[in-house]
Amino acid sequence: MNQDIRKLVEKYEADRNMYLTDRYNDTLVRSDFLDPLFELLGWDIKNKAGKPTNEREVILEEPLKAGASENTKKPDYTFRLFAERKFFLEAKKPCVSIDKVDAPARQARRYGYTANLKISVLSNFEYLMIYDASVKVEETDTNQKADSASFCTGVSTNGNMGWVDSRGRTFKEVFPK
Repeated sequence: MNQDIRKLVEKYEADRNMYLTDRYNDTLVRSDFLDPLFELLGWDIKNKAGKPTNEREVILEEPLKAGASENTKKPDYTFRLFAERKFFLEAKKPCVSIDKVDAPARQARRYGYTANLKISVLSNFEYLMIYDASVKVEETDTNQKADSASFCTGVSTNGNMGWVDSRGRTFKEVFPK
């Protein structure tokens, strides 16, 4: 695993109990962990290249509307290549058990489905869930309905520190830029 990613995971592990409290919110997990993680994976989160909005790789809280009568939703991140949306990332605070609670998964999947994307991503940094966004989202859906792969930081179920999916692939193998 990349040493910088390992340091990020170790930072999280060192204060994990504090990060799992209600005091640590979505904005903090984004700035402390998710922004640095995706920067380490090669995404220009902060637009260091100085590109105009329509050419940026990552748009924060891009407005998304399913229909004229619906409220505008704002996924936390929109990841794009050559101005084309590739996936959304919805961030939750670490105390939200995204591997067990259904509503955040429905939200992330709905964003992807609405925009006709292939995948949508949900993360609280401790877990990163990749969902098939081609499946229509129902209010009764559970986490298990969509074909998903989960990734862990810290000590995963197989005892390895890092990002590994249920098939043993690394994050970068499954999720290349």
